[in-house]
Amino acid sequence: MLVIGAIAGSLYLGYQWTQTFYYVGADEDSVVIYQGVQQSVGPFRLSQPYNDTDIMLADLTDFDRSRVEATLGARSLSDAEAIVDRLRASAEANQ
Repeated sequence: MLVIGAIAGSLYLGYQWTQTFYYVGADEDSVVIYQGVQQSVGPFRLSQPYNDTDIMLADLTDFDRSRVEATLGARSLSDAEAIVDRLRASAEANQ
């Protein structure tokens, strides 16, 4: 039982650690800040949408859209928000 508890505790701590990361990616049609890492463990995703921005992929340049679809890693939430701000400015200039 102790071994099972140690394994479960390690898995929980590992999951919590993954939730300290952020990245910018795309959903169906918009730019999204995700919390977590872009990995899955079996059927379990290690990330979830944190903030679905109002930036539409169609408003981005082809270059920015391809970068977002490939995902942009961020060092922190504020870094992810700065990436989104740059994308927003680029989208507005592209219209």
